[in-house]
Amino acid sequence: MDRNKIIAYTIGIVFLIELIDGSALNTALPQIANDFQVNALALKVAVTVYLLALGLFIPASGWISDKIGCKKLLIISLIGFIISSVACGLSTNIISLVIFRAFQGAFGAFTAPVARLAMVRIFKNDRLTAMSIVAVIATLGPVIGPLVGGAMTTYVGWRMIFFINFPIVLICIILISIYLPNISVAKIRKFDFKGFLILGISIALLMFFIDLMIDASILPNIKWLILLSSIILFVVYLRHAIRLGDNAVINLNIFKNNCFKYLTIISSTTRLLIMGMSFLLPLYLQTKQHFSAFESGLALMFFIMPAWYVKKIVKKVLISLHFYKFFVITLTTMAFTYLSLGIVFIEFNFFAFSVLLIIIGICFGMFTIVCNAGIYNSIENDEHMSPATIVNSSIIQLTNAFAISWASVVLAMLSGVKDISFDSIISSSAFAWVQVIYFLGLLAILAYVILCKPNNLNKVSTS
Repeated sequence: MDRNKIIAYTIGIVFLIELIDGSALNTALPQIANDFQVNALALKVAVTVYLLALGLFIPASGWISDKIGCKKLLIISLIGFIISSVACGLSTNIISLVIFRAFQGAFGAFTAPVARLAMVRIFKNDRLTAMSIVAVIATLGPVIGPLVGGAMTTYVGWRMIFFINFPIVLICIILISIYLPNISVAKIRKFDFKGFLILGISIALLMFFIDLMIDASILPNIKWLILLSSIILFVVYLRHAIRLGDNAVINLNIFKNNCFKYLTIISSTTRLLIMGMSFLLPLYLQTKQHFSAFESGLALMFFIMPAWYVKKIVKKVLISLHFYKFFVITLTTMAFTYLSLGIVFIEFNFFAFSVLLIIIGICFGMFTIVCNAGIYNSIENDEHMSPATIVNSSIIQLTNAFAISWASVVLAMLSGVKDISFDSIISSSAFAWVQVIYFLGLLAILAYVILCKPNNLNKVSTS
């Protein structure tokens, strides 16, 4: 295997570790609560504090990587992540677990964004190939995370969820030390500490709100106060960033690039709409069709395998269609496939279900690869690569979490239950209505693709 592929697969594994770590812990909360003799709901703070630390420090990742280099920062953050992960596994009470999860979130804020930044700078001439490898590996995270968490918790114990990271991360550190080149940036701007605090707290509060959306024990007024605080701080940051211009922690001038703005809106709105499927599909199969956790995981292979395969063909498809035709075809196909899936949720047929998952796997697998490659290829000024990476990383974190939360809220409302879990009684029609929302939302995004196409979109590289 050549050097570049080793780098791409290593970066993909870095993404995978973080995704699995986040989703696997949720399945272990009841057992951890039992061991610590606390309420499972109270233990949810261990999940929340991770998200808060992640959101707080992501804005600083771009500047620090420019200052000390992507390679050095990635190694430091992975070492910190694995030490705090092992410390979480050794925790003897809820206080120590929460403290170490906060450290894990802080170091995690520098792993995926910095790995993504390193990748787009290394693969300047072939980002699509690199993105295809990384995106396909990352697709596995939300799906196998709950399976890994459930298996570890059931057969070995919840502490192994944290310990299993050690050998994998150690291998990644060794490979990064050997193969990742030192990437230097000629011009280092002064760090915008005020902007970092304002934006970091805003993102952290928004992630906190998203986490609380499906928590029926929290008063609605408190949730809306947190959201309002996040919005106010974000508006304050916008004014601050406009005043500072290129010296802001996230340079808003990148949004003057019409292609970057166009592709970012398409990517973020689509993720916001449909990324909840990684939660909905296992929930539907286990609650309505009585699949075991393992069986539902196997069924999702009909989605995962096509998503894995498309990395071999996506480059040819994009060169043939270019961005505009590609988005029109994939969004239209996904819209009607999700509508068909809603019908299958009412009258379940496993063959039809499998075929629809294959179609979604092909379309969404290519869609994520093309969006990510297009976003970075649209950046012409290398100084804008760091803020573009921070924006993209923040959007991915927020939209993935929010997509699950809003889908859970809709399911709960339509089924007349207070919260959603694998023990909840959820109506088949509720699952179907979520697919209808997906259908209508994708048509709205399709309208944006058609009506707001930039004149210079064809100039964005397809490599």
